Amino acid sequence: MRSFFVFDFFENPKTMEIKIGYRFIFSSVNETLKDAEIDNIIDEVVSISSEIDGIRVPRYEESR
Repeated sequence: MRSFFVFDFFENPKTMEIKIGYRFIFSSVNETLKDAEIDNIIDEVVSISSEIDGIRVPRYEESR
């Protein structure tokens, strides 16, 4: 992964819910990246993130 950054942040004080949008940028100078390689990295990021109490990744959960 070359870089990542937050592109959206929303906090709803009524529900105490926070939503954060991240953008990941992948690149390689050695080879063309394959979807499966990127999917494995995203799977790992989501898996680690999901272990934190209160974190959900709804769109990702729905697509898997």
